[in-house]
Amino acid sequence: VTVTPFSNLAGGTVGNFGFETLGGVTRGIGVEGGDPEINGAEGIEVDFGGLVLTEVTVGLRALFVEGQPADGVETATWAAFKDGVQVATGEIDAEAGAFDGKVEATIDVPGGFDTLQFFSNEAGSDFHLEYIEGEVAGTDGEDGDPSGAGGTIDGATATRLHAAGRPIERVLAEFDSGSALAAIGEAVEGFDSGTNVADLLVAVVAPSGVF
Repeated sequence: VTVTPFSNLAGGTVGNFGFETLGGVTRGIGVEGGDPEINGAEGIEVDFGGLVLTEVTVGLRALFVEGQPADGVETATWAAFKDGVQVATGEIDAEAGAFDGKVEATIDVPGGFDTLQFFSNEAGSDFHLEYIEGEVAGTDGEDGDPSGAGGTIDGATATRLHAAGRPIERVLAEFDSGSALAAIGEAVEGFDSGTNVADLLVAVVAPSGVF
């Protein structure tokens, strides 16, 4: 998965990532400029490397109900592409009372997509992309190490690994995610299903420091 910040998305001008924190926690990724959020001509592109997804869950942050946009509701816009052709687009509105402007939305494109772009079409709206979660499926349970089929992770996995004496930097350097996830109860055990239509691949896109 390749994530690219654009200072001018329509013009294809690549920029730098913008980051900010709240209480020591990274709020998400944006584009460096007047502020570190996504606004104006800026945008973030997420290329899934040829992997075609039909549905993902997207987390945005710093999307507020406030007085700056004309309608009082900040709005993020997304566009989905497949083989370089736009196949869908939509908007995600701020929700009143959400902590720090956090909004979670589902992007569902039945025909599939391999790239997403996030930007703002509304003056006064800006936001961070906090995460993307997606799944695709297919294994007969006989691939690789038969004792493990994978694992489950979330934003607190790194903290739990550290508490268990398995810092994530070491786990990744040693290519040892299987035993590390087993140590904190997040490993998924494999079994011979007899069918080859259930491989599971989960891609999570998030800023450095979230995991």
